[in-house]
Amino acid sequence: MAGLSLGGVGKMKKSNSTLIFITLVLLHVSLVLLMRTEWATHAVWFTNVVSASLFLPLLVFDAIHLPVFEHREGFGWASFTLLGWVLLCLFWAMVYWGIALLASGRKEDMQ
Repeated sequence: MAGLSLGGVGKMKKSNSTLIFITLVLLHVSLVLLMRTEWATHAVWFTNVVSASLFLPLLVFDAIHLPVFEHREGFGWASFTLLGWVLLCLFWAMVYWGIALLASGRKEDMQ
């Protein structure tokens, strides 16, 4: 009992939030990759949800005139610029980090 310290509890919570964050990011990346499979071409609802997770955050940045999409000619989906990819990754990283902190009970880090 003398060697027991409370420092390990804080480290465990930190690693839990990191693990939750990494899991959420890998899940999102997996869903985007799954969208390219044959199965996903038949599941229109799935491709719509995954596409929305990519395009909706960028539409907000596009609305404030940040160049997040390549030049669009005609109809169809526009490609993302480098800034668009960076903002998309930062957006989802902040969302997933917030979820991970809340799920692990580390509310003090949110302040």
